[in-house]
Amino acid sequence: MGYKPYIQVEQYLDNSPGIFLEIGSERGEGSTEYFSQLAKKYNARFITVDIDQHTTDIEFYSMPGSEFARDILPSLDVKIKCLYLDNMDWNWRLPDVPQYVEDQIKWYKQHDIELTNLASQCEHLTQMIYILPYMTEHSVVVCDDTFKTQEQVYSGKCGAVVPFLLVNGYKVVQDQLGVILKR
Repeated sequence: MGYKPYIQVEQYLDNSPGIFLEIGSERGEGSTEYFSQLAKKYNARFITVDIDQHTTDIEFYSMPGSEFARDILPSLDVKIKCLYLDNMDWNWRLPDVPQYVEDQIKWYKQHDIELTNLASQCEHLTQMIYILPYMTEHSVVVCDDTFKTQEQVYSGKCGAVVPFLLVNGYKVVQDQLGVILKR
């Protein structure tokens, strides 16, 4: 999308305890640094997860987000106050596949991951199913590359996550630059 929905998140946070978790570390767009600084401001722990280890100065897990959520998160004894979902890119140009997307498809394949829009939605929903029990009572979820269609349904990376969160007590508080939900 080219938007940065995460820069809108602070207005929805409260002072309750909890960590900041980013799944899909930044690649030059600034989200990892933003959440790292925001966590410091709230005196909170910050964790970022990505299959490509390219950062070393923060708490980082190099693995798919769903594996982190299933295998590592339960052992950390934490609650999440802010979650940013931004892994597995979305192909905006279907049925065309631009070269940069072809390159990403090949890169993901080297990691035994199929990169399709459906696979992206499935991965994000799987992550959220595993993560939901670890979200604080007043938590915020930021969904990158997620949008409302003309039919008024959500699509994009977290197109399946939004209705899942809605039936689990969250409300959409912003859906102009990605989607932000708060419980």
